[in-house]
Amino acid sequence: MAEELRTVRSTVSICPDCMREVPGAVMAGKDGAWLVRTCPDHGEYRFPLSRHGEAYADLDRFFFDVIEGRRAAGRITNYWVFLTNRCQQKCPYCSVNTDSPFHDDMKEEDFRQALREYRGTKLTLSGGEPTMHPQCLDFFREARKMGVATQLATNGLRLADLEFCRQLKEAGVTEVRISMEYWDEGLPDTTGMAHHREQKRKAVENCLRAGIPVILSPTLLKGCNERTLLETLAYAADRPEIKELSVNGFSWNGSGTGLARDLMIMPDEMVDVIHGEYGGDRESYFTLAKTMFAALHLLNIRLCLNTQVLVFVRRREGMRPVNEFLNMRGMKRGVAAWERFARAPRAVSLAAFCVCMLPALSLRTVPLLWSLALLVFSNLSRIKIHRYPARLLPVVLNTNCSPLNADNDIVPRCMSGNLFMSGGKLTEGMSALTLRNRVHRADGDAPAKHRGE
Repeated sequence: MAEELRTVRSTVSICPDCMREVPGAVMAGKDGAWLVRTCPDHGEYRFPLSRHGEAYADLDRFFFDVIEGRRAAGRITNYWVFLTNRCQQKCPYCSVNTDSPFHDDMKEEDFRQALREYRGTKLTLSGGEPTMHPQCLDFFREARKMGVATQLATNGLRLADLEFCRQLKEAGVTEVRISMEYWDEGLPDTTGMAHHREQKRKAVENCLRAGIPVILSPTLLKGCNERTLLETLAYAADRPEIKELSVNGFSWNGSGTGLARDLMIMPDEMVDVIHGEYGGDRESYFTLAKTMFAALHLLNIRLCLNTQVLVFVRRREGMRPVNEFLNMRGMKRGVAAWERFARAPRAVSLAAFCVCMLPALSLRTVPLLWSLALLVFSNLSRIKIHRYPARLLPVVLNTNCSPLNADNDIVPRCMSGNLFMSGGKLTEGMSALTLRNRVHRADGDAPAKHRGE
């Protein structure tokens, strides 16, 4: 007998076979939650969102009905600046697809324009591989001169050279985000990228030697290398200079559309990987997700339901989830009580949130209060990851929008924007839309904006 599913939320999605917009719905049952859509030509397609149907349905309700509504809100805190299409790694899952570029290389004046117009946000220099742009170091020097916060997002191959890391430090780089697919030995090489493992490990070590804070950024493919998430988490345990894990699920975009669809993994499935290793109450992670969504909402940071944020605590015996240092039952009651104040004026809602979170505190929380406060202060204006407290390690789990998980209620809520050169003009896009539209331009999607028009 087929499982009975209930509709959690109706939306508009995309048929991944013909790329046409079709009606869709988030549906849940006892065995999980799915994004379901039916195409008149290709029938029904289900994309798994979570193995925890009712808990995920309640998180969806909290996100849309309690804090967000149907209109995207909050500030974009980070813009990815695509400097170049060149890349020496050629990942088979590349969502940008550097072999079929959609943007041009940036010139120095183009970058200065981006600095002038977006100086109030963080700029993450990316690509392609940004270190292959001949003026990469000059761009960082220019940003430092203008007082703009920057980050380098790199595959790390060039950073295997310690001298280059020192040049990055001298140029003003304050954070380096290094992507990887494999960390320790032992996982089968399903992506063909394991041969870069030692170079990437050396890049991380070189950055730490040069005094540059690091964000480890594993790319996960379901059923292939999820253990990389746990390996990088363990590696960061006694290295406080590693400030964050930013975990990306393989997204069926760009050249990645040549890979199997079932490799795409959603954030709640990544939480299952962590829960399987660290144990504890699985429901507590849903409570924490609600709390983090509420906190980011009150900080006026744009939210995406396809992102979940966890926090780990560094201890002598290794990493432990922050859930273990909080009264999660008290937090659950507090979040439920705060729902009544979620749409109140921001000052009232913030005060109510602080009061409602008091039951979440326990004696084990007290030694962490200063570090938790520092974590909040580091995110008040620009996201200053290099200033995150050494005792805490945020773990950000996300998956970009693609035709497989296309949900038009979520797509406009991407937390990041992007800037690139197209037709000689600086063009602003939204990360989810820019990548998704590599294979599809959905009716009603807002086109990219040329600055100055």
